[in-house]
Amino acid sequence: MGNMNSLDQNIFLPIYNDYLQAFNRCGKVDEPYLNLMGLVFHEAMYFTSCFVYEKYWYNVESNIEYPFLGYRSHKYISLNKHYPVSNKRKAVSLFSQYISKSDYTVAILNPPVNINKLAKLLLRNQIQFNFPMVAQITIPNFEQQIKIIENTLKNIWHTYELGENFNPFIRAIKKTYKVLNRNKNNHKYDLLLLGSPVKIPIRAEAVSALSKNIPTICIDHGNETGTEDNPSWGYDEQSYCSHFIGYGPAGIWAIENGEYLRSLYDNKPEYIESNCSFIKNTYNHNEIQKLGNEISKFKLAYIPLKFMGSKRIGPYLSIPDEDYLEWQKYIFKAIKNLDYKAHPKQIIDSELDKIKIVRDTLESCINRYDCFITDNAISTVFANIAATNKPIIYFNIGFGNLTITAEKAIRERVIWIDIDINNPGSLLEKIEKQKNKKCTNNYTKQFSITDHSDSREETVLKTIKSIMS
Repeated sequence: MGNMNSLDQNIFLPIYNDYLQAFNRCGKVDEPYLNLMGLVFHEAMYFTSCFVYEKYWYNVESNIEYPFLGYRSHKYISLNKHYPVSNKRKAVSLFSQYISKSDYTVAILNPPVNINKLAKLLLRNQIQFNFPMVAQITIPNFEQQIKIIENTLKNIWHTYELGENFNPFIRAIKKTYKVLNRNKNNHKYDLLLLGSPVKIPIRAEAVSALSKNIPTICIDHGNETGTEDNPSWGYDEQSYCSHFIGYGPAGIWAIENGEYLRSLYDNKPEYIESNCSFIKNTYNHNEIQKLGNEISKFKLAYIPLKFMGSKRIGPYLSIPDEDYLEWQKYIFKAIKNLDYKAHPKQIIDSELDKIKIVRDTLESCINRYDCFITDNAISTVFANIAATNKPIIYFNIGFGNLTITAEKAIRERVIWIDIDINNPGSLLEKIEKQKNKKCTNNYTKQFSITDHSDSREETVLKTIKSIMS
């Protein structure tokens, strides 16, 4: 496999830059947010990544089907399923109109907060709200913009010898655009509240709002903000909002100083800190336990990323499942008394069947273990375990691209061991060398919680009020 990062350095980052250039060329329209390349950026990177991984790992041409944007064969199989709104939600939003004393309406679209709690807070404050169901946008100079995107894909497919078959993506844009353009949106609102704008209908609604100068609050998910410097974070979360509710205070530093975290539009969304409730409740202020000599007596949990096949988005995830599985077997040969804490949705290869696989959520079993072993620090899971005062052994095998601030805080928090996945050496010896390291947790307070005690829903309410006052 050679150097893990060669795919990222030589292919994914150049492709990302090609798409940035396409974005700039599409941007010569009166309304910046109606940039078609911006709208399809995530999908273009995902579609292209699948082809690159298939070619360079498996030497086949991807046969990814792409009938419409946002299509995932196991998830989104109909273009018309935008955002399902339950009858209960319709009734509650109707009730909010009757009791409202506010002269503005908030639209709520899939934010990662407790919707029932948020609705109660809005009702108590007599603020009316609704749940949008379909997006409607009209892209100016559509033919010109799609031509720019088509030529960019053609060049990328030629440069990296990805075969001939980029046309399904262009057809998917045309098909999706027609549907997005056709639906009439009856909802009127003065502020839009949304979760990750990765999904096309949510992105389209954000574009619609921003192009009309409607304040748009994006709420971060994942229990931390600012750990990873990844292009998708810039072209997704940062690009489609005017205000961004992150977690800890380090998020703003990371966004301003990261290489890839700024908005495509350079509009610098206002950053608001908030608390992750699980981490606020879990956070242990006590000194972090030393590993010492007792690793053989510890109850240990190994927490991996899930297997993704070639259906993943580059860069910084470029370790094939086959290599990752071999590495996992290597860990379990070297370290006994270890549970495999699987991702709840992970289908585990039968080659790991002699290992105890735990499928409970981490939140429900975090107290069972004395020590955690992981090989990625870019997931919700890492933020959760970092908040405990238990030792963490971190094998750095090359997943993710940490921000400078996060890497410093993570190195202080964990027993950090760099690993060449093709030649890992003796894991126990490497752990032994650092068993007396004194770890400190500066990570949680910087990346996951803030110094006030408001819940996230209360932070959302205060943000809405301050914007609309």
